[in-house]
Amino acid sequence: MKKFAVLVLALVLCTTFLSGCGADPVAEELEQFLSIDMLEINKLHADVSSETKKWESFKKDKEAIESIEDVLLPNFDEILKGLSKISLGTAEVKAIKEKYQQSINVYKEGYEIFLQAFKAGDSDLVSAASEKIRQAETLLKEYYSLTEALAKEKEIELK
Repeated sequence: MKKFAVLVLALVLCTTFLSGCGADPVAEELEQFLSIDMLEINKLHADVSSETKKWESFKKDKEAIESIEDVLLPNFDEILKGLSKISLGTAEVKAIKEKYQQSINVYKEGYEIFLQAFKAGDSDLVSAASEKIRQAETLLKEYYSLTEALAKEKEIELK
């Protein structure tokens, strides 16, 4: 009976040890990053998207200036502040975060140029701002592609 109890205990310890070693740190960190760390940031990004959709109805530059100063730039600042608080340990998830951060920085630069353009009535600056926004959109698409690829590799279902 003693041998049986020792054998069962050994099996339990081995199972516990092996299951703990089998955890994938990249998968765990990606899940944490997407479902917890990015939660507030995603809400702020949704506010930015919602605000930019209003631009179609703007009739005056003043409306765009107020939108940039009162909503867009403060939200970009909050997003960047939130990202700076996220500490990651795996290179794969760090690369995803950095791609998103790059896109937000370029978006912010684009809207800062739009602000200058609207204040100065400068159509060349509007073109430069539009180009920055296109660059930011490309970076954001790359962020989504990287995220989807890593999630697929780690068999994580994105919601």
